Amino acid sequence: MSYKEILKNKEIILARVDKELRYTWIFNPYPDFSAKEVIGKTDYEIDPNPGSFKLQELKRRVIETGTREIAVIKFPLSRGYISYKIIADPIINNQGEIIGATTAAMDITDIINNCDSIEIEEDIKEKISRYRSIGSKIRLLRKENALTQKDLAERSNLSQSYISSLEKDQRNPTINSLKLIASALEVNIKELLDMIL
Repeated sequence: MSYKEILKNKEIILARVDKELRYTWIFNPYPDFSAKEVIGKTDYEIDPNPGSFKLQELKRRVIETGTREIAVIKFPLSRGYISYKIIADPIINNQGEIIGATTAAMDITDIINNCDSIEIEEDIKEKISRYRSIGSKIRLLRKENALTQKDLAERSNLSQSYISSLEKDQRNPTINSLKLIASALEVNIKELLDMIL
């Protein structure tokens, strides 16, 4: 059995680009695109969206630095937002020159959408620690829902003083308190973090 037969039914895309970031080969493209319409074009030429721009920049860095990069990138496609874990490596010829990049992309949308995943929780912890003004977003969403701090505290089973200290950025929320607040505001915790980062 060849690798093509093994990978055909998997949600894995393999590809190569030249130094100008134009596709020279692709295997198993997403159903929205055929290999024929992809070859000779850059990601942004194929479908100009933020995900395509991030993927193109990832490949550019790999070609410029000659080092592997791994990233998770979300793309707006026909069946909604699809998240891929992408591994990009430089292509080096016999003279030691970088002549392009290869990518392997695996659909991890189901994993990303599972907020109970340890990996997601670690990502959320990192985002919280990097972003010090989460309180302003909580306050904005609370007011959009016509809630007082007391209302939000009751809905989230947290104290009003805790909600107040979060909104004033006097403290950072824990993962659990952020989940309670997101639920009380009727937003997904990941959506809440995406709104503020």
